[in-house]
This record gives sequence, C-alpha cells and structure tokens, in this order.
Amino acid sequence: MNSEERNVWAALLSSLIVNPYFFYRIWIMFTDGTNIATDGMQLWARTIIWALPASILSTILLTILAGIVMGMVTGEKAALFRKDERDRLYQLWGLGVTMAATVAGFVSAICCLALGLSGVLAFTLVYLGCAIGDMAGNSLKLVLYRTR
Repeated sequence: MNSEERNVWAALLSSLIVNPYFFYRIWIMFTDGTNIATDGMQLWARTIIWALPASILSTILLTILAGIVMGMVTGEKAALFRKDERDRLYQLWGLGVTMAATVAGFVSAICCLALGLSGVLAFTLVYLGCAIGDMAGNSLKLVLYRTR
C-alpha cells in the first residue's frame, strides 16, 4: 500500500467518524424544532463550524497514526511521498465524483429554497452533498487502487 492509498484510507475513516456525529447534531435540531427557531440558522452554523476543524484534525491524526502503524507492521522506514501519473489520474477521477455530488447537493438546496423550505434544510443539503461527495470520491480512489 503506497502512501497515497494510506492517506485516502485515513481521510475516509475520518469522514466516517466526524460526519455522522455532526449529522446527528443536525438531526436533533430538526427533531426538537431548533431549526425553525429565530436563531436556527445561527445555531446550525455554530454546529457546522466545528465540523471543519474536527475533520481536518482527525484526518491529520489518522494519517500520522496510519503511517506509524504501517511502519511498525511492515518494518519499513519512512515512506517516500511520491506521486506518479496513476496517483494523479485517480485523484482527478475522485475529484470529479466529489464535485458531482457537491453540485447535486447545491442544486437540491436551491430547489428546496425555491419550494419555500427552510434555509437550514438547504444548507444541510449542501453539507450533505459535500460529505457524500468526499466519501464517494475517496471510495472511488480506493476501488481504483485495488482494481488497477
């Protein structure tokens, strides 16, 4: 397993840890009616603003941890971080999937606003599109690394 594949695993695991927690927090907002309160959008933003650093920090920590564990298991010294054409191609394909899901989330949010639904729901759809896009792009990269 090269360093790029290991980093994709770390990013995917980070997404699977961080995003469900924040979607749970948002779900609570919808079930207890906080989303329709006068400060509902502000509470949503405060919730999501913590998702960004949590995701970044967890990805960094998991990447470092994966490097240490792989070094201990394989006995190899520090891996060289090289990217070849295959890595760049897989990254572009993953980015394409990520962007498609993000755009789908954005378009669905615009449709919700056009139908008169709440802004909190619209922004949640944008966040959901970004989260699903990130996980789908990383999953595609893993499939490509394993099948090609």
